[in-house]
Amino acid sequence: MGVIELRNIHKEYNNTEIIKGVNISIESGEFVSIVGPSGSGKSTLMYIADGIEQPTSGEVLIQGENINKLKTNELDNKRCSTLGFVFQFFNLVDNLTVRENIILPAVMSSRKKSEINEQLERLVEITGLKNKLNAFPGELSGGQQQRVAIARALINKPEIIFADEPTGNLDSKTGNEIMELLLEINKTEKATVVQVTHNNEMALMGSRVITIKDGLVLEDRYL
Repeated sequence: MGVIELRNIHKEYNNTEIIKGVNISIESGEFVSIVGPSGSGKSTLMYIADGIEQPTSGEVLIQGENINKLKTNELDNKRCSTLGFVFQFFNLVDNLTVRENIILPAVMSSRKKSEINEQLERLVEITGLKNKLNAFPGELSGGQQQRVAIARALINKPEIIFADEPTGNLDSKTGNEIMELLLEINKTEKATVVQVTHNNEMALMGSRVITIKDGLVLEDRYL
């Protein structure tokens, strides 16, 4: 059984079926890119896999546990402890510093201050943010903001990272740097990474590409 199992996933919006019976199994340590044309359902599928959205029918298993059967607080705890999410538009809190943005999920999880500081120190080294801890999001470039978002997703040491168009708002050079960072995290932190992207070049940097079209898996290939 994979670390992520999507079983016969269907999703409807306003009586229109967006996801049409998708089955996907992802093993621990994989770097999977989900690609497809705009409106294909790829981002919806990721939100369902992360528990942000509920499927109309089907099962989402994370580490063998059906997350759709969890109570709201249980799902929140699961998402906070096991899953990290990197948003396309960063979703940083403008009036918090870089440091405060990064540690926010850990503070909400009531982790020990010593653990938070230890992980923060590691993450700012990995992401190159050591000299930006007291800056505010508005003082950073897009690439730096995305690094903050990645560090925030990693603060609770998740085993799975979801990234929704992580390079979508960045120029090609900065986008490549962010992809290299995600690949490094995949390798050194042993984290499973699942990204949604419209960029074929970025998709091919991972280990597996799943193509979604019209709510169905059109192709699933290993690189």
